[in-house]
Amino acid sequence: MNKKTVYVSGYGKAHDKSAITKIYGIFALGMIVDTNTDEILEVEGSLVLELTKTFLKYLFVGEKITDEKKIIGKVNDLYFGASKKAFIIAYKDALRRYNEKIKYNI
Repeated sequence: MNKKTVYVSGYGKAHDKSAITKIYGIFALGMIVDTNTDEILEVEGSLVLELTKTFLKYLFVGEKITDEKKIIGKVNDLYFGASKKAFIIAYKDALRRYNEKIKYNI
């Protein structure tokens, strides 16, 4: 089976007073996913702090994009930043796009 990777993105509104909202207007999440295994290979978000960018990778890389309960659980259990809801909403948006891609074989 050949490895096939796709790029998928999702968006979520961050807290009004967050640096994300001040700089970017909205939180954007981009992921590279192996469609054979659903594994998230790389992730990046419109974040300001390098430490938060590193922690975002810790939360998502290596997980299956389709394992919604596990990913949301990790975010809820381990991330205590103001943008928690934005992470979850953006992830769900990306998951929806990914599932549409798989369903319609786009």
